Amino acid sequence: MLEPDHATFVTWHKAPVLGMELPIVWQRVVSPVQTTNGWTVKLESMRVGNLDIPEQYWGHVSKLLGEGDNLFEERKNWLKSLPLVTLAQNDVTKNPEFRLYTYVPTENATVPSER
Repeated sequence: MLEPDHATFVTWHKAPVLGMELPIVWQRVVSPVQTTNGWTVKLESMRVGNLDIPEQYWGHVSKLLGEGDNLFEERKNWLKSLPLVTLAQNDVTKNPEFRLYTYVPTENATVPSER
């Protein structure tokens, strides 16, 4: 069982195998990693269908199936422009949670007085 700080990306492809287009499911398990420049993801495991792919072959599989990831480039650029995004654990369900904060506090911000 995976820890709640992991996410699984599943994409469906049609790949040429022996002259036929076969449907393939590509699964990647990633975990968030904080770096000095923000956050990134670390690839933890990879599967194609029911087959676990050994780490030394991840690059080969990514070259074959990775074009599908180009669909997410626009989304990744959008995420980079957000003021604050956090990955956290939901207090009630303990599931991973993606939180977006759009309020940017300023030095001169005041708290409304109570009535």
